Amino acid sequence: MTRRRAIKFLVLFIVISLPVLKWLYQDYAASKMIEKALHQLFIDYCGGDVDNIEVETKLIHEFGFWNTGHNWHAVMSSVKIPELTGHHGNEVISISDFPCSRKNFVLDRETERFIPVDLLFLDSNDKAGISFEVMFLYFIVYLFYFTVLTVYILHSYIRRKRIGKKEA
Repeated sequence: MTRRRAIKFLVLFIVISLPVLKWLYQDYAASKMIEKALHQLFIDYCGGDVDNIEVETKLIHEFGFWNTGHNWHAVMSSVKIPELTGHHGNEVISISDFPCSRKNFVLDRETERFIPVDLLFLDSNDKAGISFEVMFLYFIVYLFYFTVLTVYILHSYIRRKRIGKKEA
């Protein structure tokens, strides 16, 4: 394989992977933002800080025929609240049942804090991450990409061997 063709295959792979890398970064940034906002929420409403908070967000939506929610899950070192869940969407990240307050909370992305709201309406189509159908499409695209790459490498290897035998 020539250097120019190898660079073309590499650039094509990077271009194909850019949306997936963007979704990975957004998922990581959202989990860190939720973690920071939960620390502040505990200070404001529970009267103390939490030593350790581990937030887990799902990158891939749950597969289902009905509209299913897309949630984040946090495990904390607090005795009052050992774990907490909330809605994770592109538009709204929220907590509906926070034990230290009767209010619902929505994450303000600019200040990275949970803001209390009286009524919380969530759209079941507001989901962060990648849908199952898109992941399946990416699986097919990557499978096709690596198949073409393998066939091209084998073809150029066999062609070089044939030329080497003809010269000998």
